[in-house]
Amino acid sequence: MRILAIVALLFIAFRNFLPAQNPIQADSLPYFAADSIPGSMHITEDQIKHSPARGLPNYLQYLPGVYIQDGLLHIRGNGSNENSYSINGFDLTGPFYGLGIHIIPEAINEISVMPGNFSASQNAFGTALIATSLKTGGSNFNAQVEAQTDKFAAEGSKFLNTYSYREHILTGVFDGAIFKRHRFFVAVENHEIGDTQKRFSSEFRFDNLVDQNFYNPAVREGHPDTVDIRYPDGFTPHNRSNRWAVNTSFAFDFNPLTVEIIGLYDHYKFYTSNIPMFMVLNDREFYTVQQTAFIGSKLHYRLGPKNQLNLKLAYYAKTSEKFDDYLGNNWQKWADSAAVVRASNGKAQFRDHWNVQYDYVLNGFHFKRTGSYEDYEKYKHTWFEAGLNFTRQLTRSQQLGIGFDWRKFSLRQYAVNPFVMRETEFYGTLENIPLRVFDRYSGVNYGYDVTGKETQNGWYGPKKPSFQNVYLTYQFTHKNLRFNVGMRYNRIDTKISVLKDPANPDIDRETGRVTENSWKELAPLSSWNPRFSFEYVLNPGTYFYVHYGLYTLLPSLQAGYGNLYQTFVVNGNYYSVPIFSITKLTQFSSFQSGFWKRFPKFGIVRGEIYLRNQQNNRHETKYISSLSRQAALFNLSPATDIMGFELSYAYTGIKRFRPQIQYNYLDAKIDKSHVPYQIRHRFLANLEYRLSGKEGGPIFKNFGINLSVRLASGHPYIAVSNIEANRTNPAYGLLNAVMYSHRYAFMNETTTPWTSYVDLFMDKSFVFKTNSKITFYVRITNLLNKKNVINVYPNTGSAEDDGFISNPEQYEAFVKVYGPEYLDLYKAINVQNGQAYWSLLGKQLYGHPRQIFVGINFSY
Repeated sequence: MRILAIVALLFIAFRNFLPAQNPIQADSLPYFAADSIPGSMHITEDQIKHSPARGLPNYLQYLPGVYIQDGLLHIRGNGSNENSYSINGFDLTGPFYGLGIHIIPEAINEISVMPGNFSASQNAFGTALIATSLKTGGSNFNAQVEAQTDKFAAEGSKFLNTYSYREHILTGVFDGAIFKRHRFFVAVENHEIGDTQKRFSSEFRFDNLVDQNFYNPAVREGHPDTVDIRYPDGFTPHNRSNRWAVNTSFAFDFNPLTVEIIGLYDHYKFYTSNIPMFMVLNDREFYTVQQTAFIGSKLHYRLGPKNQLNLKLAYYAKTSEKFDDYLGNNWQKWADSAAVVRASNGKAQFRDHWNVQYDYVLNGFHFKRTGSYEDYEKYKHTWFEAGLNFTRQLTRSQQLGIGFDWRKFSLRQYAVNPFVMRETEFYGTLENIPLRVFDRYSGVNYGYDVTGKETQNGWYGPKKPSFQNVYLTYQFTHKNLRFNVGMRYNRIDTKISVLKDPANPDIDRETGRVTENSWKELAPLSSWNPRFSFEYVLNPGTYFYVHYGLYTLLPSLQAGYGNLYQTFVVNGNYYSVPIFSITKLTQFSSFQSGFWKRFPKFGIVRGEIYLRNQQNNRHETKYISSLSRQAALFNLSPATDIMGFELSYAYTGIKRFRPQIQYNYLDAKIDKSHVPYQIRHRFLANLEYRLSGKEGGPIFKNFGINLSVRLASGHPYIAVSNIEANRTNPAYGLLNAVMYSHRYAFMNETTTPWTSYVDLFMDKSFVFKTNSKITFYVRITNLLNKKNVINVYPNTGSAEDDGFISNPEQYEAFVKVYGPEYLDLYKAINVQNGQAYWSLLGKQLYGHPRQIFVGINFSY
């Protein structure tokens, strides 16, 4: 009530400030389009076409309050797990968060970002919805092909003082009519990247390094190997990808019935390693293949002039499996040394049946030899989605809607250390290995048996959660005002198992596991989410809106299925037992109030304030935060209290020049501490200058340029103190000890440095009489190649000093053991290239370097 009172006072004050106007009929205003949502942010097809960046998350960074940190998307200070995604009204959010499928940028018609203001009828969890709509076909056949690349230099070389990351993008787009009233659209993409990390990295080379691994008998006997190591300049090996994707949409008009079908598919193959500097002597690589398919159908039936019925059905499937360059997916041979040596054509050296040669230890650093293996992983996610919606126009100004949404999942996951095959020498077969032994080698497995074959029931059966939602909406429009109210009921059946009696579980003495009859499924969870929005048009150039609602966060299904272990003592023996419990769904309240004002000679001004608060108990937040002592270092906890405001200005006084300036302020906290992904101040400016085909003469007609500037304050970081120096590691220095420290706290006053990026897009088109067009363009990200500091060492607050190399007392002992060249390797690997930070924290110290793309587009 206090919030509503404040809004009312603001509204009265704002209205009195303006001159009186005659009432405006709502039907004549663009603000009251049927699908308009107050306070939403939009990215149009034209903005996508002229964007310096490419890809859905990258487009969003040009919006106020939206930023990517450590690869995670944050909208107005929310956690990345609070974002939902939809395509043409279908829910494409994965069961464990994130966008479930790749969307080809050239297939996008519009992106709408709704930060805490989506209606009760939209099927989404969390506090922000990213809704994408695909293009539809036109009445005539159209085709365009496009190619862009940065491959103007070899790996580790420069072109225009910029490294090539061996990246190219090829797309084809085709659309048109099927007969007179039916349309089709197809987009195809191939996107290959030679370096998916794109880091500020420096080459290093060391010759005649002597192996010091004293576990190796040859070293102990005085016959060590001598090796040379090389790491390339400006390029990250062992990290590359190749994707093929198809996005389609079909629209059929059988008046009064219309049918819409969309289909998406992508095949994604990628190599990844977070220790590339220690892999320079190993040519055995592992890659993952992900295949994703989605098909959705929507039926719209007009039941007379006032009623409409909408039905949607969809199916989604995603598979992922890890492969070996040597032995494919035959993981049971991955750790078999004899099989590896044969597959490597003698590059790997035989040591014994289950071990290839020892790692090289070169001046204290372990470098992998050819033949080193990794864990095998695969998963399979499928779901069905269905929804039904009925709307009735009660009167000219009133509309009622009712509907439901339903999603049913089948989730499978399998991970194993191939070294488990060593146990078959004693137990005979993989199936005969006792569970208490197999568990030492396995990850969190469900939906597959111990051999990796799909199974339906029992302990290893798939997880089958389901989401059900029912909603009711009411809309009232009168002259120059409109308001919407809605209520949404969410029910989530998690299929998470909890112990019936956690204090006294029944332990199977042979397997060491809790017996199946000791478990029960967690009861379904539910929540009610009311929504309210109010819009008022003060005059043709002034618009005011308010929105309030409750939003439910998707529970941590992955943690629930993760069999997190708690130790029990039974008759003097220790047993590890999985246990997880959620007592209530986490809910947030969201309030927004804003205005939009057009001044005839000055331009357009938009402003908005927003508040968000966690409503119920913080059980799950505290649970997630307690998963490890360093949870805060990995940004696991969502903010419980958020306050911010945005201001934007667009100048409309010059026809060809369209500048836009934006600013947003954010204060995001968990309890009383700022979250480590808070960006308090953020400035954005987009300067666009564009000439038509009738301007600029023969050289500059159909020429355009977009310059985007992003300036942001740093983010708070976790300070670590009282480090246990005895945990210092020669390869990772003091950072290894930081990971074991029990003393850490948010630094509310100290943040990382400000960052700034300047991005550029320039294009020139040639139009022919045949209605065809060729466009040449250049797009550059981080035009000034600024080395932005995006993270710092938690014990020093610096990206250049890890607190180890600057303190002789820390490293002198290692110099005595590994020789004076130890310092040179440490500086090259950890100081210049940040390998320790990447390996232990999974993050980068610096933002991405400059990248230059040159492209050509031909359309007909």
